[in-house]
Amino acid sequence: MRSPTLSVSIRLLGLVVAALLAGLIAAPIAGAHGEGESDESLVLVRQAIALLVNKPGDLMAVKDKMNDGLEARHQEGVNLAMVRQAMDMMPGEQLGSDMMMSSGDMMQVRTLLEKSIGARPIVGGEDPVQIGDVPPPLTGEDTGTLVVLVVAAAPEVVEDDVRGSSAMTQTAGPQPFVPPGVVIDPVAKNRARRVREAIDERLGIDAIRYPVPEHANKVAYSLGGLTAFSLLILIVTGIVLAQYYNPDPVAANESVRHIVNSVYLGRFVRGLHFWASEAMYVLAILHLLRIYLTGSYKRPREANWLIGVGMFSLIVGAMFTGTVLKWDQEGFEALGHNLELSRLLGGIGFWFTSGFSSHVPLLIRLYVAHVSIIPMLIIGLLVLHTLLVKRHKISPSPRNPDAVRERVAPFTHHLRRIGALGLILLGGLSILAIAFPPGVGPNPVEGIEVTKPPWM
Repeated sequence: MRSPTLSVSIRLLGLVVAALLAGLIAAPIAGAHGEGESDESLVLVRQAIALLVNKPGDLMAVKDKMNDGLEARHQEGVNLAMVRQAMDMMPGEQLGSDMMMSSGDMMQVRTLLEKSIGARPIVGGEDPVQIGDVPPPLTGEDTGTLVVLVVAAAPEVVEDDVRGSSAMTQTAGPQPFVPPGVVIDPVAKNRARRVREAIDERLGIDAIRYPVPEHANKVAYSLGGLTAFSLLILIVTGIVLAQYYNPDPVAANESVRHIVNSVYLGRFVRGLHFWASEAMYVLAILHLLRIYLTGSYKRPREANWLIGVGMFSLIVGAMFTGTVLKWDQEGFEALGHNLELSRLLGGIGFWFTSGFSSHVPLLIRLYVAHVSIIPMLIIGLLVLHTLLVKRHKISPSPRNPDAVRERVAPFTHHLRRIGALGLILLGGLSILAIAFPPGVGPNPVEGIEVTKPPWM
């Protein structure tokens, strides 16, 4: 029999476990109101103003705050008609498009929201002074939320001007601007936003949300991004192909045939790799032509132009080495032509000479260059290229060099457009890989030349 003491102990332990489980279940429910959206319309409208000033690119969050303010239970101290008027000025949510507003429209929305809560509107002037020492947080007695009241000096009211201030077109810095009397509730955020901000605090990912002009979303200005998307396809398919390719001259051609004939989806992966390389080559040329024709290479972007030209040279090198790696008659003759060229160049072409590394076959060295040296150089220059684009901004459109009344949106919206175009590109390349797979010839024969240009 079980002893009474043991039974009591088991029951007490069960009660403790049940209490802990009940506490874990009840805690999120009890804190849902404190950690969720506020039920005070005044607080929500103030938060919408703060978002509009500090993160003008996140219009969806601003619109959500305004909508929550209109539906809040406590609506004292808010002119709901002005909030609805500001809501009507916000862009609609259309499938496949991003929410964008001109700086003038954002200023009008901001003015309406400020007037709706009785705050002194900031029109045409500078924003309030940057936040200095923030007073200690105040704990709300009713809602249990942590509230920080920011007191800022209000500027003088000047003549109405809807051109907008710099805060409306630039991302927030380390010390954001906050309008007078705005209450910032750091816990009134949904879980996904808190996770994103926690990651950004540690990695600084939000830095890519810098503003870009609307014309950057045109296909002509997305050619560079599509070239990078092609590079991504090449890296992924190249990793797969490298698992089956043998760079030994004796077995290289046979290993390519094995990929095509025996590896599951090997023919498709190799075809996708081939057509992605062709696409990257063509897109890079078109991108360089667009840069030249629109004058985007001029001061202060000369260095970035030279970096782009350097990346194009590496793309040509990658295509040459890839052609040689299949080690059929075409690849063998292409290598022979470059060996002749290296002899004509003298010391400049020493890397292609047999004396450079006599104990390692040249095909293996070309394989190393194709899968490691050239890709690393391209990626390194690409990182530098994108950093300079962020520094100098995307060049203005020749039709609107002063960017008059041109809308802006975060760079992340531009990335989404490039991603959508990239998926279309991937679909087209997949069709080409299936319909027109690249061929592979037999082992090369030295002393003959059968490969000729298409026009001969």
